[in-house]
Amino acid sequence: NEISQQDLKLLVKIFKGDFRLVKNNINSIKELDEKIIQLLKYIFYTNSSKHTLNNKNNSFLVSLEKSNWNEYMKLLIIIFRDLLLFSNHTKDENLILNNYYDKYNKIIQKYSNANFGKCINAIEKTNNYINQNGYFPLLMSSLNIEIKRYLNNQKQSTILN
Repeated sequence: NEISQQDLKLLVKIFKGDFRLVKNNINSIKELDEKIIQLLKYIFYTNSSKHTLNNKNNSFLVSLEKSNWNEYMKLLIIIFRDLLLFSNHTKDENLILNNYYDKYNKIIQKYSNANFGKCINAIEKTNNYINQNGYFPLLMSSLNIEIKRYLNNQKQSTILN
């Protein structure tokens, strides 16, 4: 089985270098790609300043099952880390998902004032609350609001900060 260097980089990052897990999950790379596309759509298309509560896409995070959260969280952190590096004009080879260069470029143009570092902090903080058995749907709703806020660089706070 041929695996691209980028796919390998992604698996190593997700499984924290655990060779056995990387090897066992090589076949799941297609599903990971689909999840990344889902997350990029979520970030790019549903986080405009218009806070619409009845927008179905808006509830992507809220619709996640707690059992799927871990993988999505890792992917979200990787995406926001890449966006942070990309927005600071870091070289492409430092990006984990460098084949999403064009999508990253569009996101950065749309959210020129975004604070990607705060998005990562919000995800990590949310994950800590989940690990402490916080109420998952509420935490996802709050995270959704925080990500919107940091993408649009607004200052109000939610229960997470």
